[in-house]
Amino acid sequence: MNDLRKQKLIEGKDLYKYKEFMLESVAQELMHSVQGNSHAGVSPRKRRRIEETEDEENYENTNHFSKIQPKPCILNLPDVPDYDPVHFVRCHAKDNNPSDNRTKVWKCAFEPELDNPGETTNIVATCGGDILCLLDCSTGKLMMRYKLPKEHFFTVAWTTVCSSTSSGRGSKRTNILATGGKLGIVHLIHPAQHLCYAELKGHTKYISSLLVHPEEPTWLFSGGADAKVILWDIGVPSFPDYKTSHKQLLVLQSPGGDVLNTVFLSNYLIAGCEKNCYGWHIDKSNLDKRMSRQPTLEINIPKPQNDIVDALVQVSNDIIATKCSQQGFIQLWRFSDVLAHAQNRKCVTAMPIARLKWKNVDTPYINLGAVLNAGLVYCGDDEGQLWIYNVKPVITKKIKKSTSYELMSPSRILPWPECCIPTEREQEKLMGDVLDKGEPIVINSATGSWNHEYIVAGTDNNLVCIWKKI
Repeated sequence: MNDLRKQKLIEGKDLYKYKEFMLESVAQELMHSVQGNSHAGVSPRKRRRIEETEDEENYENTNHFSKIQPKPCILNLPDVPDYDPVHFVRCHAKDNNPSDNRTKVWKCAFEPELDNPGETTNIVATCGGDILCLLDCSTGKLMMRYKLPKEHFFTVAWTTVCSSTSSGRGSKRTNILATGGKLGIVHLIHPAQHLCYAELKGHTKYISSLLVHPEEPTWLFSGGADAKVILWDIGVPSFPDYKTSHKQLLVLQSPGGDVLNTVFLSNYLIAGCEKNCYGWHIDKSNLDKRMSRQPTLEINIPKPQNDIVDALVQVSNDIIATKCSQQGFIQLWRFSDVLAHAQNRKCVTAMPIARLKWKNVDTPYINLGAVLNAGLVYCGDDEGQLWIYNVKPVITKKIKKSTSYELMSPSRILPWPECCIPTEREQEKLMGDVLDKGEPIVINSATGSWNHEYIVAGTDNNLVCIWKKI
């Protein structure tokens, strides 16, 4: 097991300065169809200049992007309960320094419930800098902290497998956590034993997306900046020696640049890339790792030509939500509609069935979150606000098609709370930057528990934010 690099997960003291690998220059070029205030120059992120194109082709020409102007009318989505901010935790800090407000928390993912598939526990995994953490949302307590110098974690994913003992006597269900980032390595962690037991090497640049196949718990998709998606069989570790075998099953090539997000439905892997969305049909009976496969389908997302698809999430068994960095709204579309129009064409436009009003921002790579089939979509912004959308009417088709280009208002916006810091603890006094209302706060990503009890978000100023339903 020389290559497995077993490690106890400990609180490290030497964190490397977290650099911004994914962001380039961005300017204030907002779509004039949705007017709003912008904040050019205030975000600590690097900027990406987005230039709008001239007149673009309509739906019939599937080789070009379509630019569809949302109507100014605002439709109201159903309400959702209010949430209280209960725990704001700084656990990804460099050198354990409470005043570190530069490390960015990129992703959050709730732990699956072992005995009830589809449900989650109160434990959430978060990644940022060279640290991965497990937090108990009910108490705010840090349950585990994994530090890997020189790594910068961008993404996490959970899977539940049936493991066996080395003697072959009996098996039990256990949760495995996969994470990856700057080094281009997938790290497999067994949180129950605080142990990193395997590393999967195949990418040449950083990893920004991890996704477990919904029907094959040992199949893991990893997408990266090398424009590749690798399908791994991560195997099942045996206890107590953690012997396991893993292998590459497929290598998928993205013509659209960095693979930022992935979802899987209807036997297709859908990747949100900087240039567009792409789909690969995955035939479980015909996997050949020697083949470097091009996409089966290119999915045009209506947007200015030079804009980027910086967020993608699965909302239901058929509906996908996407966001482009400069549009000021979120688009929902049905994958079944895309397949119906595909037939013999390899390039199809995803026609929106709903558009959700969002904030005009100049900060790219703010991720979308959703609770699958529950009808809830989450998105942060660059002012510390969390936007919540109850899209059940869209899922159940209670929305008329004539309103698909009209903007729908969020069900609720959670503002950045008035924070107070206990004065009796000297270390917490060093978190005074949280009280500085003049400093913009970017919420990078958000997710919710299966029962909607908790919402968790990661920020640009090194905070894990936990809200609880009132």
